[in-house]
Amino acid sequence: KLDLHNNQLASLPPEIGALTNLTRLKLHKNKLASLPPEIGALTNLMTLSLSVNQFASLPPEIGALKNLTALDLSFNQLASLLSEIGALTNLTELDLYNNCLASLPSEIGALKNLTRLILWDNQLTSLPPEISALNNLEKISLRGNPLEIAIPAKWLEDKERPWEGSPHAQEILAHYERIHAGGGRALNEARLLVVGEGGVGKTSVVRRLIDDAFNENEDSTLVVERRALPLGELRAQVWDFGGQEHMHATHQFFFSGRSLYLLVFDSRASLEQNKVEYWLTLINAFSQNAPVILVGNKSDQHEMDVEKRRLREKYPNIRAFVATSARDATGMDELRQTIEREARAMPQVRVLFSADYLAVKDDLENLAEPHISHERYLEICKAHGVDDEADQDTLLDLLHDLGTVLYFRDADGRPLLPALGVLNPDWVTRGVYLIITNAKLKDVNKGWLNKDLLHEIFDPEPAYRRHAEEIVKLLERFELCYRAEGDSYWLPSLMEKDEPAALGDWASAMKFEYRYPELLSSVIARFIVKASARIFEWQVWRYGAVLQLGGNRALVRADEREKRVNVYVQGEESARRDALAVVRGYFDEIHAMFKTAPEAYIYPPQYPELALPFGEMKMMAKTEREYRVPYQGRVVAVNLSELLNGFVTPAERKKDEERERGRDSDAPREVHYHQHIEVTGDVTGSVLSAGSNNQITQTVNADLMPLLSELIVSAQALLEKVEDSKTREIIQEELEDLQKQAQRAEPNKAKIKVSVEGLIKAAQNLERIGAPVLSLAKKALELLL
Repeated sequence: KLDLHNNQLASLPPEIGALTNLTRLKLHKNKLASLPPEIGALTNLMTLSLSVNQFASLPPEIGALKNLTALDLSFNQLASLLSEIGALTNLTELDLYNNCLASLPSEIGALKNLTRLILWDNQLTSLPPEISALNNLEKISLRGNPLEIAIPAKWLEDKERPWEGSPHAQEILAHYERIHAGGGRALNEARLLVVGEGGVGKTSVVRRLIDDAFNENEDSTLVVERRALPLGELRAQVWDFGGQEHMHATHQFFFSGRSLYLLVFDSRASLEQNKVEYWLTLINAFSQNAPVILVGNKSDQHEMDVEKRRLREKYPNIRAFVATSARDATGMDELRQTIEREARAMPQVRVLFSADYLAVKDDLENLAEPHISHERYLEICKAHGVDDEADQDTLLDLLHDLGTVLYFRDADGRPLLPALGVLNPDWVTRGVYLIITNAKLKDVNKGWLNKDLLHEIFDPEPAYRRHAEEIVKLLERFELCYRAEGDSYWLPSLMEKDEPAALGDWASAMKFEYRYPELLSSVIARFIVKASARIFEWQVWRYGAVLQLGGNRALVRADEREKRVNVYVQGEESARRDALAVVRGYFDEIHAMFKTAPEAYIYPPQYPELALPFGEMKMMAKTEREYRVPYQGRVVAVNLSELLNGFVTPAERKKDEERERGRDSDAPREVHYHQHIEVTGDVTGSVLSAGSNNQITQTVNADLMPLLSELIVSAQALLEKVEDSKTREIIQEELEDLQKQAQRAEPNKAKIKVSVEGLIKAAQNLERIGAPVLSLAKKALELLL
């Protein structure tokens, strides 16, 4: 046996091949990107651990290790497996999770002794027909692959413990055998959403792509138009969205992570005028960073000139920039090719579906009705052999994401519109936009939708008139409107832009501020809806509101030009922070959709023009009493404790403390550390007590010391929750190595970094229970870099 795990080996010498009597070789947690061909000489090897390395491929000589029974290749960068894998016929366990595999070789079917196959967290869109030959397979793990959307959910492994595998391995293999034999095929269909400001030529680009035609007098799109774009054997369902500001908030109905986006802008105007970053933020908020193609239209009139590198760095989901002219067809061939290339790269396009799933999809596409009941949908499923309830739900969610049908659910999975059931996308989108774009509602009623106006809007359309209330409920559930008196509603995005003249004097109020990279119009609209029950005496307009919060009032005002939301609270001083907490609670719910929350600032009462970063002040208050800062030509001292007592409630303070500990509230809490900090920041001789029997002496910076202490305790707590033996082993090894380094007078930071990286890799795949360790480890890594 040879154990070389957890070093920094970047290569192995060819002389490794001389160790021909080895039966066990542990090389995990190194920096290996390749193996020497001499590895093939170790023909007596029975177990080989290569996990947590940097392998992108393996040498063909790996096929000579015919006595291997366990091969662990998890946490690497393998994009494919060699056909030689089929020579390892004695394998009983093969771990390939957390790689980049897009397919498996047909030779996988030769591993007839396999009992456990872990494929979790790869890029697999299907399994090869030959895999059905694995008659001894007992456990298989497939979650985290695109193909999971087309496998009956009841057969997949537990989401909380995917490394254990599913006991339904033989059912899954039989399922694939039926797919290959019964006419199953890849979906070969993508959803293409076309977005951008009004007047940039979105509809003209779509018309040129599909019809090869151009209309000089193309009307602005006032609804969502849906058309099919052939792309060889593929097909893109094109959704052309209106770009007017008051329509932006409705896009959340239709945006999906399983979509490709065309963001069209006018090449004659600047990126800021085109609000390109606003649209990229909107896409990422509602679509989990889906791929985007930026299309600079009207390039016949002005060359497309954009900061490609900066935009790509800031928004990595940008796939391409294409200059076009819908007028003379410039760039259209390139755009079509780019769309086809990106559509082919979307995993769900290549997922293999069973014939019964595809038959249900075809039936729903051919329905003439604007909507059908959920019961009718179930009947269609059963008619094609999709009998399992979980399968029916999985398929319905997939068809919703593809835009074949729309079926809106709340956070708990319950239908938002049970009376309407499963909706024809064209019908429901037209109904929503008939309301949103109604001139009288916008220009005369200023966002007030009463029953008479609703009937007037839908009067020519009997199908809509019968379901008017349900369509308005859809707007309400998506926080685009709120109920007023009786049967009327207010739509904040259509309200008067000007704020009321008499809002009172807020000069002495507590001030809190959010600063956004891009302030989406839906942010303030959703806030108004959420806080509608607290609006004071109708003081509400498109960009803000005054709220009554017990004995206090709050003025909330959005400034889209400055990309800020200001909150002012006045009234009982002792209750101001509680009133502010209510307002911030609403915004916390809204900000959850952003990858990065906006920056928050507070203003000291005695220095009303001084904006201080809220998070930084809370961090500084742990070690400092005062914060000195230039203000109006002089240096002022802000007492941090007094400042934060005015803004932070006891409940928030407790929550912050628990978050800093980086673990669940029921985890061990004994974290004690003492620091001797010199002016230079060197803390040689500092002593930490982390958990029990873990005395640590370090020469590291002051910020890292307590963080490592908490990380060790958090990792110890995690060990008690992890059931998978392999993951437990990785965490245990990392923890022991971290403790060894921490106990040294002069610890090796490079080795600490390796251990921290190992904990990150392990915690990333443990979802909720790994989150505390992941958070602390990432913070530690930032300090080590």
